[in-house]
Amino acid sequence: MRLQITPSPELPESGDATSPWLEFLSTLAFEIGDAAHCVELSFIDDEAMRALNREYRGKDAPTDVLSFTYGGATQGRADPDQDPEGEILISLDTAARQAAAAGHGLREEVSVLVIHGLHHILGMDHEDDGEAAAMEAAEDPFRRRIARHFREHPERS
Repeated sequence: MRLQITPSPELPESGDATSPWLEFLSTLAFEIGDAAHCVELSFIDDEAMRALNREYRGKDAPTDVLSFTYGGATQGRADPDQDPEGEILISLDTAARQAAAAGHGLREEVSVLVIHGLHHILGMDHEDDGEAAAMEAAEDPFRRRIARHFREHPERS
C-alpha cells in the first residue's frame, strides 16, 4: 500500500518523502498491501485521539493508533489518492510515551504503529485470542525488521 502522509511539526521527517526513514516505512507498506491502494496517515494528539476513541470505540481514553477502512467506496473508479483504502491516525503523545517506556525512539514506535494500522486495514483484528495470535504472527516479521533497521540506523533525536 502507498502511504499518503500528512506531515506533523512534532515529527519533522514526516514531511520529507526522501527521508531514509519514510523510504523504509514506504517499503514495508508496499510489502503489506496492494501498491495500487493508498492509505492516509495522520498524526494527532491525545486529546483528539481520546475524542475519536470515545466516539468510534466507546472508550473514553486516548489510544496509540486508530485505523479506519473505507473499502474503496468508488470500487476503484477513482484515483486512489482521492479514494483511499483507509486511514491511520497515530497519537504522537501516546507514541512518545510508549517509545520512552520501550527504550527506543519515536520514529521506531511510529513505524510499529503504522504496521499495526495497516494490518487492521487489511481486515485483521485482535478482539479474541485467535485473532490476536494471527495478527501478531503477521506483524512479527515486520516488527523484527523495524527493530533491526533502527539498530543499524540509530535515531539522532
